[in-house]
Amino acid sequence: MKFKKLLVLTLVAAMAFFGTNAMAGWGIPIGKADIDISADNSDQSGKLDGSFYPMTGLAVGGGSISGYVDGEAKGLIINGTVSADAPLPTNFGGGNSESGKTDDLGTWTRNLAATGAQLDLAASTPSWGLGGVAGYAYGQAEQHSLNTGGGIIWNGFLNPGGVTAGIATQQSSGGFDGKAVVGVLFGCEGEAGFDASIVQNGWSMTNSFTLSGNGKGLGTEVGASTIVTTSGGSYDNGLGYASLDGGFSASGNVATLTSQNANGGNASAAANGSYSGAASLGKTYNGNANGYSQTFAGDNGVMYSGAGMSVTSTITHTPAP
Repeated sequence: MKFKKLLVLTLVAAMAFFGTNAMAGWGIPIGKADIDISADNSDQSGKLDGSFYPMTGLAVGGGSISGYVDGEAKGLIINGTVSADAPLPTNFGGGNSESGKTDDLGTWTRNLAATGAQLDLAASTPSWGLGGVAGYAYGQAEQHSLNTGGGIIWNGFLNPGGVTAGIATQQSSGGFDGKAVVGVLFGCEGEAGFDASIVQNGWSMTNSFTLSGNGKGLGTEVGASTIVTTSGGSYDNGLGYASLDGGFSASGNVATLTSQNANGGNASAAANGSYSGAASLGKTYNGNANGYSQTFAGDNGVMYSGAGMSVTSTITHTPAP
């Protein structure tokens, strides 16, 4: 493999010199292919939510994404054919970010970031000739979101009876780097190529609420989710060489706290959770964290509190299309 790679790279590097002299001296036609691909995208979102009654509080959330892919493929051959193909549907960089309000006091954010590229190179000389080509691509995608909020309820004027708050954040980032080089000697052919894609989905939210009925209570729900789906592979035949490297990382964290005092008693509850993962291309990641904290002051003077949290973090192979 090392000898094959060295031979291919040496051949392609020397082709410009020999090909130019051959055309100038002998008038032999030169086939040439030239493809440039590029795509980029960026998006941001944000949302505010406020409340004065029955709970005084503020919630804010926001997110951003970016998707980018770049690529180049060139070819040169004498007395033969050369092709460099980068199909448009799989050369993409994009996504979006969206934020909104929850049913009570809070915000949510959803993000989608994606990038991908496909490059196929081939060269052949049915009679004689040198050949080509060379190619390169780069991709990147990332997205993140943050939501936080909470509020206060009152036992009376300037007498806070309880406080609740929550925070949720998640993020992921990824990228790939690929190259393909094809070299052809006399009467030979070669082909090489690769394809890669990274799609990242993220979501986070906080929602604070009040409870009533035989007393007074409050609480906060928090949640975060990150899904990363990737694919990638390369091939080479004849005097061809291709390589593809890339991967991703993802993480999320949520936390909530509620505390209340009434009727001479106190109650508090808290919950927190997190997830993280990283893998190479060809893997899918799924992380989730969801939890809550709440308290309740009963009219009979009994205080209640509760909290819960669930966290999952898994990495699997991406199913073949």
